[in-house]
Amino acid sequence: IIACNKVATFSGVNAATSLVAPAAGKMVYVCGWSVSATGAATFQFNFGTQTTNPCDTSTVAITPVMNVSTNAVTDHQFNAITNGAVGSGLCVTPSAVTVVGTVYYTVISTPGN
Repeated sequence: IIACNKVATFSGVNAATSLVAPAAGKMVYVCGWSVSATGAATFQFNFGTQTTNPCDTSTVAITPVMNVSTNAVTDHQFNAITNGAVGSGLCVTPSAVTVVGTVYYTVISTPGN
């Protein structure tokens, strides 16, 4: 079991935004999130690396594009539910600046790192 001991938050953005920077020899594990908005909007979480913009390279969707409004979309567990490839970061892409959220995660070094 991999437990999450870190929190990343986001608000006021409407483009791909890095929540956890990619790091060589590290894997990001996600335990969950809570996301809401003041109006109808969407969001998506991805793993990936950056060439020009956050998570624009080797992008892997963690979630489908999800709808959100004043009712929070929450999925949170104590243990990790997904992880990215070694060296990938964690990003969110909200459709409106009214989307705010929290992600629960941890970062673990791979053997030899």
